[in-house]
Amino acid sequence: MSRRKEDCRAVSMTGWLRVIASALALLSQANAASAGSLYRCSAVDYVTFADDGTFGRYPSDYWKIYWTNVLIDTDSGIVRRKGHEPEHWNIVQQGSPDYDFVAYFGTTLPPHLAFGKADILGVRAWKTQTQVTFMVLTLTMIVTGRCDRINP
Repeated sequence: MSRRKEDCRAVSMTGWLRVIASALALLSQANAASAGSLYRCSAVDYVTFADDGTFGRYPSDYWKIYWTNVLIDTDSGIVRRKGHEPEHWNIVQQGSPDYDFVAYFGTTLPPHLAFGKADILGVRAWKTQTQVTFMVLTLTMIVTGRCDRINP
């Protein structure tokens, strides 16, 4: 790989880290009321970060299947999927009718961002939406989908 291509890839990854860190900082400062709920979510679309620095289709349905029929508890940050142990996601912001629920997976945020291991989960249940949606963002993939609220 040429040095120029390596430099571009490093800039792209650094840019993603800045975007994620900025988004989390802004979201954590929002003063939203808690509106936690239990949602059953399923992936609709997913893309991956390709070697050429663009987003493209993942070569299989693995991540779509992995993020289908997933239970997300926005009160506790627990994510459950069939055949897997429950995962505890750290809540950055509780959701409300005006703000997204936002959580990250890991033990501490700054080292995960520094080492490129940040997985960020968002659930959007805004009062202006007819359909609840979710998004998972990693440094190499984005998964988006729809959710149904299980509890009122």
